Amino acid sequence: MTEQVPPPAQIVTRKRRATLSGYEKTPISAIIVVTVVHDALERVIAAISFCEEVLLYCSTEPCAKQCAQFNRKDLTIVTGLATSTQDHWQTAIQLAKHDWVFLLQDDEVIDYEAATTVQVLEWYNHTRAWRIARHLHVGAQEIRYGGWSDSDQIRLFHRSLATLQIDTLIPRIVVSGDVQLLPGALHRHALRDMADIIPTLAKHPHVYGWPSHSHTTSQIALIMRALMEFSSRYILRFGWRDGYSGLLLALAAAVTSTLVCLRTSRLKQ
Repeated sequence: MTEQVPPPAQIVTRKRRATLSGYEKTPISAIIVVTVVHDALERVIAAISFCEEVLLYCSTEPCAKQCAQFNRKDLTIVTGLATSTQDHWQTAIQLAKHDWVFLLQDDEVIDYEAATTVQVLEWYNHTRAWRIARHLHVGAQEIRYGGWSDSDQIRLFHRSLATLQIDTLIPRIVVSGDVQLLPGALHRHALRDMADIIPTLAKHPHVYGWPSHSHTTSQIALIMRALMEFSSRYILRFGWRDGYSGLLLALAAAVTSTLVCLRTSRLKQ
């Protein structure tokens, strides 16, 4: 039997028992920016509970009242006064108790591999940051095709050397040092079932990173954009392999990307 080669995790050097029990806390602040109280939010909190601080940054008072139902001693709930998603993220990072920050959205559940890896990282190198893969789910189905997964967003970083890039629909963390891919993934559970796809994507397009570079509103251009978005998601990126979910996601992408163009164009006027 050949010896198995361990995954690329030279980043893991600290000899420390990784646990999800909550008894051994990791000296980082987990920040969950809550804009909508999803059914998955309790799972998001439970999965990240190995952090010394779990901060729920709620966008509105009603949202904060809904979050109060979790009633956990290790949970800090803050109501934000910011007016944009970018401001929410920036303010939440400033409120963190620790300089090491793990930033999550309200539908992102960290998996066991990523959680246990974070707990054994070395924290002395402040110039290092980690990005992590994100996988979309529709109900219990993981969407594997169509370009819905990404791994380019930095989520674990030292805030003294990080800046928030605000010229995109999704705020992005930018660091000047070394960026590595964290083993494991964040699983996004905003969509409870297929009936949730179009309403959710239409209401929260920024969550899914629609491009904002095109501001044309001509009918032909918008129709072509919708057709290109659908073809890209469903055919070129093999979205058809995800069945009906892949089809609905591709249709939602076509409609929503067009709506984003119209909305962005009106804001520019």
